[in-house]
Amino acid sequence: FYSVALPQMKELLDRYGDDLGAIFFDTPQRITDKQAGDMMKLLSEYPQIIVNDRLKRPNFPGDYKTPEGRVPKAEDIEGIYWETCMNIGNSWGYKKKETKWKSSKEIIRNLVTIAARGGNYLLNIGPDGLGDVPEQAVECLNETGKWLSVNGEAIYGTLRSGLAPGWGEVVRKDNDRNSSLYLCVFDWPENGKLRLDGNFKVKEAVMLADGEKLKFNSDKNGVTVSLPSVMPDKTVTVIRLDLKNKLPKQTLISNSEKVFRILDTE
Repeated sequence: FYSVALPQMKELLDRYGDDLGAIFFDTPQRITDKQAGDMMKLLSEYPQIIVNDRLKRPNFPGDYKTPEGRVPKAEDIEGIYWETCMNIGNSWGYKKKETKWKSSKEIIRNLVTIAARGGNYLLNIGPDGLGDVPEQAVECLNETGKWLSVNGEAIYGTLRSGLAPGWGEVVRKDNDRNSSLYLCVFDWPENGKLRLDGNFKVKEAVMLADGEKLKFNSDKNGVTVSLPSVMPDKTVTVIRLDLKNKLPKQTLISNSEKVFRILDTE
């Protein structure tokens, strides 16, 4: 540690520390508290750098949690910063005979769910020995990119909503004077009525796929949006609810205030 890891970190910080925003540790976690403390002391000179929770669990929780290979339950990451790290296939590196590729539908729905729960999605793609990305991964990423070109506003710059409807996920975005809720529909209701419980003052409902304004009815218990008979996007259809007001400000706790075990699955 003191002959290799710490000197290498010092060199990295001396050269690039002012330009770094995050450092992702992925250690066996067999270092001592003293060693981990010395590493964090070195990093304390660069307060803009955030670090994950893998230097040494649980005594050094870092700035955010890193569940691996899965999207955690909403209650497990309530009120904290977190990031799911996941493969697009089954291996962190290149695997010539890879067969377990994730579909773009799975990736997009993961992305939506993670955004709705206030997380970040670290998606790994392992290039081959020549630096080329496997064809299956390229196809998946292109399809994901096409979906984002239409629905990206429901992902970028958003917040967790704290809402869990049965038909999909809800993502929140705060604007200058109001908030918007993005209703990300996985299962299209057969009766053409999409219900969101909660006392929301809705100004407008808009389908992102084509910009169509939808009719809605609201009361103190929730809002019901009238939908077309056919789901425009079979992967995830997004409806933006523009509210008349801004929702209460969210407050996240320090990562050190909530320590729990997350089992890695990959």
